[in-house]
Amino acid sequence: MFQQEVAAQRLHLWRPHAPEPDFVARRTVLMTQEAWQQCPPDAERTAELGTDMLMNTRAALERFVGGGLLEENVHLKCLLPKDDRIWALRVIEYPQVRVLGWFGQRDIFIASHIAPRAELDKLERGRDAYDRARDKAIRQRDRNFAHLPYVNASDIHAQISHGARDDLDD
Repeated sequence: MFQQEVAAQRLHLWRPHAPEPDFVARRTVLMTQEAWQQCPPDAERTAELGTDMLMNTRAALERFVGGGLLEENVHLKCLLPKDDRIWALRVIEYPQVRVLGWFGQRDIFIASHIAPRAELDKLERGRDAYDRARDKAIRQRDRNFAHLPYVNASDIHAQISHGARDDLDD
């Protein structure tokens, strides 16, 4: 079902541009058209993000796809209210970036858009920019991809099959 969306170019499969020879994809990142334009996988293309942000975002996506350790509330966070099931893949290296989206199924993250953290920390008319970003992701999911499943859980272990650590793990 996700393959049909990729074939129709409604979603794009993100892959590292030049992975290490022993790189193995353990998770998948699919991107909406907006996210794809913001973070193209090939190094020759430019995006709205600055060079450092773009490189850090690519590195975080590569860590995600490669099955690297993801700590809840450090690398991956379910935005409030958790019932919305919108997640932020957090690029923690400066300058920090947030990749917002949802899980189509376990280990398949659908990125709807990418924003610098500094922009998301702004208040506008008493409303947090994170709220607007979350609402944007919900609208994209519900309007454009309502026919696709999504993981209806806010627990990191329901989203990630291996390499996840939450606040309760030792």
